[in-house]
Amino acid sequence: MTIKKNSSNSPVIPMVSVSNISMKNNYTGNWGYVFPEAASRISPCEAACPLAVPVSSIIKEIGSGRMKKAAALARWENPLPSICGRVCPHPCESSCSRKDFDEAIAIHALERISGDEPSPGPHRIRKAAGKKIAVIGGGPSGIAAAYYLLLLGHRVTIFDAGRKIGGILRYGIPEYRLPEKILDSSLKDLLALKPEIIPGQSLGKDFTFGDLKKYQYIFLGTGAGNSIKPEGISGDNSLVRPGKEVLAMTGREIAGTFGDNVIIIGGGNTAIDTARSLLRAGKKPLILYRRELDDMPAFRNEVEDAIEEGVEIITGSIAREIITKKGKITGVTCVRVSPGNSGKKRKGILSELKGSEFSLRADDVISAIGEAAGIPWGEDFIAHDSSGIITDRFGRTSMAGIFAGGDILPHPRLVVNALASGKKAAIFMDAHINRLNLDEVFDKTSICSGGHSFMRYLDLIKKPADTRGIQAQASCAEIKINHAYYRRGVRKAGHKLNPEARKTNFKEIKSGLDNESAVSEAMRCFQCGKCTLCRNCILFCPDYSITKQKDGTGIVIDYDHCKGCGICAEECPGGFIRMDMEGDR
Repeated sequence: MTIKKNSSNSPVIPMVSVSNISMKNNYTGNWGYVFPEAASRISPCEAACPLAVPVSSIIKEIGSGRMKKAAALARWENPLPSICGRVCPHPCESSCSRKDFDEAIAIHALERISGDEPSPGPHRIRKAAGKKIAVIGGGPSGIAAAYYLLLLGHRVTIFDAGRKIGGILRYGIPEYRLPEKILDSSLKDLLALKPEIIPGQSLGKDFTFGDLKKYQYIFLGTGAGNSIKPEGISGDNSLVRPGKEVLAMTGREIAGTFGDNVIIIGGGNTAIDTARSLLRAGKKPLILYRRELDDMPAFRNEVEDAIEEGVEIITGSIAREIITKKGKITGVTCVRVSPGNSGKKRKGILSELKGSEFSLRADDVISAIGEAAGIPWGEDFIAHDSSGIITDRFGRTSMAGIFAGGDILPHPRLVVNALASGKKAAIFMDAHINRLNLDEVFDKTSICSGGHSFMRYLDLIKKPADTRGIQAQASCAEIKINHAYYRRGVRKAGHKLNPEARKTNFKEIKSGLDNESAVSEAMRCFQCGKCTLCRNCILFCPDYSITKQKDGTGIVIDYDHCKGCGICAEECPGGFIRMDMEGDR
């Protein structure tokens, strides 16, 4: 094709016919059979979040430099954003559309800065005159359940076995990942709502369900506190200690309790955290894992960090015998194993390799192969199985008025999932109290992957919060991004101390972003499924059928004149506009 140019070497635009009269009465909208639909959609990151956090809305506030608004918005769906920004594996980043263009948005770093920003303080939705509710367990699920029940005006008492609430956040995650001062600061919003807290009380030991008759509802969030001991090991197994015991100690306590050479059996997060804590206390930890390195269920980045710091990991091996002398551990006899031919990671039947026995020197052995849910109140009181308490989809147990959440349930044992289950229980407990249709509440509050939105619930009960963060009741279908409108950029995710600087102390190893870097990182966000008022659709529409809303917050499509050519959807950068069949509009 030859493009004509004039004497100044500029392209010559060909002559076109132009009407001299208005086309307003020519309803060309009747010509088409597919039409553009303009509606906010749930972005992939939001769909992947168990807590139903309005990720793109928070990032938008950060990108505009409105840190205080981002901090307020983050706390409507997540009572502990500062903590999740540090310890959550962030499935949202794995789903980020940007990862297919250059690198995923550092959502964890942006969540962290929104959480580290001083909280504007919690706001009760109702006056504190609701039901009396007992929350048993002060870990993540109990914290979330109590927080949202208090916001909804209920009177909450938290019973916790520890000296201070926090559960695994305080006694199961080491300081270098989650400093205690961050935890204490994060709990200020909950404490500002003035729950009654009764520490040092363990269900089944210090009190029973019979002692809770003055409470109309109960939430069970006692966690998975029973460490599983490895089977098939001969010798004195009573000398094998649980990994959670190490994680509950300070560095000084670890140094004075364990010998120099410590073997940790397991490959999950507890094993990695235990080994790295021992290393920081001056010990020589060695992880013994039965499968290969890539099969380890621990977070990949944590495994890599441990190896960088000098933690030794022996894979494809199991312990066979605890060797003792005069009642003390002196070593472990091990044997190499093969996963067989199943081809299934972490599920193949292991077979010992003949003649592969070897011995390791050890002063202590620690089991970190997992934890089981403790059922201290009796086998038949509440329905449960080997994986934990059985609940329906609303979080209700088999006993009327008793809900449950957290690691006592058979779901992924992550902080974010525990928080999500606590929030979910609070929503459905309140809905049950107010005699709402639970199925309707479920459908109207759920976000794609199963997370439930507190802001959607408030909207449902006609008590709206900050509506900017309420995700649309829309499809979770794939969103088409037009990469032509974006420039590649460098991901900013904060800095990490080098291995030599971090392995001798318990200082936090990762730093957050400063405000300038956070704004820059947030600006990389595609804002998938959201209107950014770029005006592309208005500029490209050949029928002038798209205009800006009078309040400037979005667009209006004139379907009487839209022929459904699809240019607007094609040129929409973030997939806010998509084409639908006429009958679907």
